[in-house]
Amino acid sequence: KKKKMTDQKIEEIKQILEKEHDAEYFDVLDEKTLKPLRQEKRTIVHKNGLLHRSVNVIIIDETNSVLLQHRSAAKKVQGNLWDLSCAEHLKVGESFFEAVPRGCLEELGLKVNKNQIQLLRDNHRHHYIEESEKLNINDNEVVQTYLVKLQSTCRKQIKIDEKEVDKARWLSMEALKLELKEQKNIYTTWGYDELVYFINHYQNQS
Repeated sequence: KKKKMTDQKIEEIKQILEKEHDAEYFDVLDEKTLKPLRQEKRTIVHKNGLLHRSVNVIIIDETNSVLLQHRSAAKKVQGNLWDLSCAEHLKVGESFFEAVPRGCLEELGLKVNKNQIQLLRDNHRHHYIEESEKLNINDNEVVQTYLVKLQSTCRKQIKIDEKEVDKARWLSMEALKLELKEQKNIYTTWGYDELVYFINHYQNQS
C-alpha cells in the first residue's frame, strides 16, 4: 500500500510546481472568435481570468470501466480530490487533439494512438473562481473533452506523475454512476461535470 505523502513532501512538490507554472505560457483567446490573441504567463492568465484552452480526457477499456485519477495534495486548485482520467492545459500553438496523448503520457505514463481518440464534447466553457488567503484564482477556459478507448492490459502500464497525481483507479460504469450520485464532494467541480455528461451521452456515441 502506498504511504501517505508527508506535509514536508507536499510543500516540496508545491514549490516545484510553482516554479514550473511560473515558466509556463498559454495562448490567450479572443472571447468571441476563440482565436489566439497573444501569449501570457500561466500565473497572469489564472490571476486575471484570461480565456485560455484546456483538454479533458476520459479513458475507458473494453469492459467500459473508467480510469479516474486522484489529484495530488500538492495541487493548489482542488487538490486531494478525484478527477477525470487526465486534464491538461494546452501549450502555446498546440491543438486540443495533440494535447490528449501528451497529457496521458505525462500524467499516467500511457501511450495513446490517434485512432484511440474520439471527441466526446466540443468547445464548452469552464470558469472556476476561488478567492481565499491561500489562493486567488480566476480560471476561465474553453474546453474540449475526449474519450480514449484502451485495452485493459494498459492497467499494467500506468505510471503516474506523483507531482500531479496521487493515485489512480478503475470504476465500472454502474459504480461510477452511484458514486457521482452519492459522493459528489469527493470530485473536482469540472471532473464531476464532465463525468455526468459522459454517463448521459456515451451510450449515444457508442
